[in-house]
Amino acid sequence: MKTETLNEQVAKFDFAEYLHEQIEFFKNDKSEFLVSIWGDEETDESTVTDEDVEQHFINDYYLRHHHWEDFQNQIESEFDKHIGKNAYVRGRLITWRNLDGIAEFDIEKAMDIYYKIIPNTDLTYDMKKIGTNEYEVIICHHDSPTGEFYNIKIIDNEDN
Repeated sequence: MKTETLNEQVAKFDFAEYLHEQIEFFKNDKSEFLVSIWGDEETDESTVTDEDVEQHFINDYYLRHHHWEDFQNQIESEFDKHIGKNAYVRGRLITWRNLDGIAEFDIEKAMDIYYKIIPNTDLTYDMKKIGTNEYEVIICHHDSPTGEFYNIKIIDNEDN
């Protein structure tokens, strides 16, 4: 069976990038900012400054939580169909020692594809689908700022 080649974004958790994207989007569409964020349909958009937009998002206590929920929904949307299957993971350039390694685990919950791979630290997580039941993940954190690279293959347990 031939494997299809993709490079399709599945899920991404990168709060700094998310914050920047929110700020830039709403700086360029202040009427949307007024209506969607401030719930204000009366104020003239010309009175809203770029600093108003920046300060709103920088001070939004819940923004990281909203980004996390979006990320979880992305993972669940892709991996709910893989519950009960086996994940075979090959990692390279892992930790500050740039180790290589493999891991296998059964997917009991969609978020296992995140929690069973990541280190316990603040990080960014970028997953792409590269083929049928094949994924690539790049994780960056303080011990690996240039990235750890993971290839994941999902295998039906009956195929093992």
